[in-house]
Amino acid sequence: MSVCLQEVIENGGFDIIENVEDARWLLSQKDEFESLCEKAEECEEDYEEYEDFIEIQEELGNTDLPSWEEWRREKYNNN
Repeated sequence: MSVCLQEVIENGGFDIIENVEDARWLLSQKDEFESLCEKAEECEEDYEEYEDFIEIQEELGNTDLPSWEEWRREKYNNN
């Protein structure tokens, strides 16, 4: 995906460069942004774990493998 964050914000109707209210809104979103970044990092780490799981299962000859979504749902339902 090749979209810059500023473009996403502007497509949402905000002008953080020229409109002070929009700039203030963005600055007030720092905590939420940091939380979303943490969730994205967790997703990335989970996917690496999933890839390792699939590789091991394939080496063992198992062919009935869960999709990424199934694997992740199972992981979080068991914790």
